[in-house]
Amino acid sequence: MLPRLPPSIHQSSALPNATLQCLDVAGGTGDIAFRLLDRAREKFGNRDVQVEIVDLNEGMLMEGRKRAAKTMYYNSGCLPYMLSWD
Repeated sequence: MLPRLPPSIHQSSALPNATLQCLDVAGGTGDIAFRLLDRAREKFGNRDVQVEIVDLNEGMLMEGRKRAAKTMYYNSGCLPYMLSWD
C-alpha cells in the first residue's frame, strides 16, 4: 500500500514493472490509480497491474467511476472494483 503523498512523488517512486496489485486507500477520484496504471504502461509496457480503490465517501467514488469510464482502463480488469466502506 502506498502512503497518501502528492501524486508526483508516487509517480516518480513507484516502479510497477511486474505483476502488481495495489490498494489505493482514500483514493476516490482515482488520480493515484490512474497514474500508477499510466506509468506501468508507458514506462514498462506493463498492463498486468490492478489497482483497487477504496474510499469512505461514496460521492468521491462516484466521481472516480465517472473519470474511469473516460479512460482506457474502463472494463479492462485493471480497476477490478471501487469500494466504499459501510
